[in-house]
Amino acid sequence: MICILSLLLTGCSMRNKAVDLSASCYQLSVEILSVTDDYLDGDITAVIAAGQVQDLCRTLSGVPNEEGSKNQLVINYCEMLSYTLMLVADGDHINEKEIITTRNTLAGLLGENPRTN
Repeated sequence: MICILSLLLTGCSMRNKAVDLSASCYQLSVEILSVTDDYLDGDITAVIAAGQVQDLCRTLSGVPNEEGSKNQLVINYCEMLSYTLMLVADGDHINEKEIITTRNTLAGLLGENPRTN
């Protein structure tokens, strides 16, 4: 009974992890989504978000591309977010709307919810 209960409780805390991603790729990408959301919510500046996402992307680039996984596709979208955040941090607000679009595409790949704003 205890084993069943612990399995059920563990399942409740699991996110909607996409089955075609490695665990490390998923975790780092979710962190990138979180930083991006902090920026979109106005909790951090574009400069801080760009720096944090850049650091996470450096770590993410070391994740091996497992056969049959979408790791590389997710890494590409994370790098696009990093680049766009850097542009906005440098004052190029023309590309600011691309942040939400790229963020939502990444969220879809991760099995996470999109944002409307």
